Amino acid sequence: MGKVILICGKICSGKSCYARALQEAQSGVILSVDEATFDLIGNEQGPFYDAFLEKVNHYLRKKAVQIARAGANVILDWGFWTKQSRANISAFLKSNQIPYEWHYVDVTGEQWQWNIRQRNERVLRGKGGCDFFVDEGLLRKLEALFEEPGKEEMDVWHPSGKIIAACGNDCAVCPRSVRPEKTREQLHRTAELWFRIGYRDHVATGEEIACTGCKKENWCRYNIAACVSEKQIKTCGECPRYPCERIEECFRVTASFEPACRAACEVEEFEMLHRAFFEKEKNLSAR
Repeated sequence: MGKVILICGKICSGKSCYARALQEAQSGVILSVDEATFDLIGNEQGPFYDAFLEKVNHYLRKKAVQIARAGANVILDWGFWTKQSRANISAFLKSNQIPYEWHYVDVTGEQWQWNIRQRNERVLRGKGGCDFFVDEGLLRKLEALFEEPGKEEMDVWHPSGKIIAACGNDCAVCPRSVRPEKTREQLHRTAELWFRIGYRDHVATGEEIACTGCKKENWCRYNIAACVSEKQIKTCGECPRYPCERIEECFRVTASFEPACRAACEVEEFEMLHRAFFEKEKNLSAR
């Protein structure tokens, strides 16, 4: 029998990205209320919407049970904003003897605001898919409806904020980083991107392109990983000598790559790389 993974989190917290990563890692089937309602009625919101949404929820709950009993994992990308909604679906799965896990996508305030801006920009460009534009009024309304879960409610607490490397890179959005875990297909797409930009003279293997983090034994152009390890600190921003010549050279060389990245990348690819690599000084100054 499969299990049901229930993803809890506020709007724009990164739930759908997390769901897709789980889908590839655990061969699961995603059931998304947002996708279902968009395919059926678009993004129309009216007096009928709440009743329609309840019917979609009821239908997808039944499908989740059927799929799990057939032996596949199910990922419910619904949000589950209230404590009562979480209690209701837990009781439903228990009554049907379906194993389940609760996963919470915990997003920092800064990351949340960035996610909202990116979502709205995609919607305005006509690339929002099932997403709708979130203005300030709607955001305040939705935020008021959200009841953050307690740690005792969740089986997995997934942080969706920054993971700052020794040099200031953000591993949380770096396509090479295996934190969070990447699939072979994701790493292959990254290897193709690195070749297109000119970082590599060939399409590397997944093993070559994957990065496991700042370990002193790993190759580092500026020897920063070994330096912070010797000083027993996590990043250059914690060093009393910051900024030293070594990290300033790192900043200069990184900045020199930006024009090539901008020219070779799609808009969303460049935004990802900018956050991952071109905000080093900002990230280290905030430590």
